[in-house]
Amino acid sequence: MVRILPGGPRSSDEFRTLHLGNSIVVADGGKYASVFLPPVRAQAAGFGVSFNLLLAYAVAHEVGHCLLGPGHSYAGLMRSGWNRKDAGEISRLSLHLTKKEARKASARLSSTVFADRK
Repeated sequence: MVRILPGGPRSSDEFRTLHLGNSIVVADGGKYASVFLPPVRAQAAGFGVSFNLLLAYAVAHEVGHCLLGPGHSYAGLMRSGWNRKDAGEISRLSLHLTKKEARKASARLSSTVFADRK
């Protein structure tokens, strides 16, 4: 389940770090994620990209955690924070999971679908 929330995150560093969302996950993934509208809006404005597009990427990132588990990648959709280069890729719809992440996510989806059929 992904919640899109009108408020921002509540953490001790909320004003120092722009968190677009969070997920409740364990090593093999999770089922709950949240995306916060104010930081998504601010990041979209800062990058000069569409709010709706960045919101979709933020949701995809959090769903990625639900499929892949905690942790971030050195590049791509699952980076801990996106930079201007990533924003350009987002604008071109070319920021993706790494190949390894895509294989893991696909396997997790396949095993979940199979388990739900039992």
